[in-house]
Amino acid sequence: MAIEINLLPDKKKDLSPDVESGLIRVRKVAVIVLFLVLMVAGGTFAYGQALLAQKSSLETKIENLGKAITSLKEKEIVLVLLKEKVAGIKTVLGVRRDISKEMSFIQTLVPVDAQILGFDIDNKGLYKLDLKTKDSGGLDTLIAAFKNSKYKNVVINDLSGNVSEGYKFKLTFNI
Repeated sequence: MAIEINLLPDKKKDLSPDVESGLIRVRKVAVIVLFLVLMVAGGTFAYGQALLAQKSSLETKIENLGKAITSLKEKEIVLVLLKEKVAGIKTVLGVRRDISKEMSFIQTLVPVDAQILGFDIDNKGLYKLDLKTKDSGGLDTLIAAFKNSKYKNVVINDLSGNVSEGYKFKLTFNI
């Protein structure tokens, strides 16, 4: 028969009942603390995963918004250019005189014996009229009619001709 020799002391026998109850409490507290630490770690991990998912979603939204902004910038450039063109056209249409009305009015000022050879308006609003009259009386009548009209700075240029052929000249004026 073999005899069993145990050199290690028996813990249960050596501990007093107060120490033993204290160890049980410590074990319970350790289990509770371990459970709480695991819960906090699990919650932190879940919160981190939720933040990563939200970050990924926000990055996708930012990328889409960046593309939308780029598209809108291109549209804005086109709209600004179009607006400038429309404003330019409105300016031109507002400043532009109705040439047919002006020509009709000028024809009322030109005497019957005078003949209009050419008509031009430059960018500054200076009218240039090439005329031919049969005699100098038509020239005097024409000058008087223009001086008494809405036109200003009436000037005769390039006067040429004689009594038998008539007189050619250029009349310049503005409103």
